[in-house]
Amino acid sequence: MRQVFANGGLQRHLWIHEFHEYDGTPVTFEFEFDVSYVPQTPVSLGIEQAELFEISLNGAPVSSSMNDWFLDRSIILPTLQEGRNCLTVSFMYTHPMKFEDCYLIGDFALTQDRAISKEPATIRLGDWCLQGYLHYCGSIIYHFDYKYDVQPVTAATTILELGDYQAVTVDVRVNDHHAGYIPWTSASFLLPDLIGLTLKLLAVREI
Repeated sequence: MRQVFANGGLQRHLWIHEFHEYDGTPVTFEFEFDVSYVPQTPVSLGIEQAELFEISLNGAPVSSSMNDWFLDRSIILPTLQEGRNCLTVSFMYTHPMKFEDCYLIGDFALTQDRAISKEPATIRLGDWCLQGYLHYCGSIIYHFDYKYDVQPVTAATTILELGDYQAVTVDVRVNDHHAGYIPWTSASFLLPDLIGLTLKLLAVREI
């Protein structure tokens, strides 16, 4: 087949609009996952075209009305239970349908065995996957508090260097004010207006 960008915008899979003898076949997927710590805030399911599916969690029906957006529309789930949980997605399959990846969203971490667990109070610089965020694709903010002690008459320059990291970009804030971006790993960053004996609140957001 030709690639999508070269096909002139035409639908390549013309057969999806044709009748098939197995249209309407019932299909059910079951997803089992373990919970070692029940999150204290709502957990949602990210899924495309939720209105086409019947969803249940541990045997309890889940409304397919969509509550919010993440990467896809998201549905708030009932409270998880400690131990084994079972998410069931059922539908009547037809040619035009596609079932893409669905995923859980919420304030939780994962163990190395992929059980839902409590988020760590702090994380170190470096690989997030080893600290409970195996599949997390968002940003994380690191907070640093420090004192900057320089005499007011002294001209000084403060440079922030992050060392080795992997991110699309880094957003730097000082005392809750945006200070700028670090666009690549080899770049250093000049911190503004740091002369004086003051407690500085530095936030580094990896995106």
